[in-house]
Amino acid sequence: MSGGKAFRYKGPFDSAPAACASGAALRVSGRGRSRGPLDFARGDRRGRAEVRGFLRHLSRRALLGLGLAALLGCPPNTREQSLPPGLTTRSLPAAYEGRKNPFSPDDAGVLEEGRLLYFTPHQGLSCAVCHGNDGRGRGPMWTYIEPYPPSFADDALLDAFRERQDHVFRWVADGLDRMPMPGFGQVMTEDDLWKVITYAWHLGLQLERNPDAKPSGGRQ
Repeated sequence: MSGGKAFRYKGPFDSAPAACASGAALRVSGRGRSRGPLDFARGDRRGRAEVRGFLRHLSRRALLGLGLAALLGCPPNTREQSLPPGLTTRSLPAAYEGRKNPFSPDDAGVLEEGRLLYFTPHQGLSCAVCHGNDGRGRGPMWTYIEPYPPSFADDALLDAFRERQDHVFRWVADGLDRMPMPGFGQVMTEDDLWKVITYAWHLGLQLERNPDAKPSGGRQ
């Protein structure tokens, strides 16, 4: 992210009726801009401050949105969740192209570390808040954000975990343009990013094998 206006916020509601009509309490518009190649192990002080500020803002908006939606009696959304098209075919900056996940989704030690990162709040938000404890994409915030988080068992996302690992790494490190997915590359080390990605991949594989599966050691 770069500059003070990398994101523009609208929400949590433009109006109360619009909130229920859309089924989304939180909207994030604008364009996320990468700060370029990062030293993930050392981090960037200014970048960390920007990311933390964004996460704090998103967290406050989400909590307000959840409360207002409950007060208004907004129905849960029933919109189908899927990975936005084209994400895995976009060109990548040279700093990301060809990156491979050094970990396996059946490495118990890595999964435990990834699980802790997945459930740990980063400036008020954890991965599970949006993506859910089991990776279905239905955490406490999912109904009130748009676009809605896909399940980690989504065919396109599972394919990305296996074959487009450099793309997945960039999504988690930089966030996604015009979507409420923030980047964590300046608040996590490179190893930690891969560990949380590996845990997400593991959740997707569990759901693929058994749609009713629950994460090993996850918080329920």
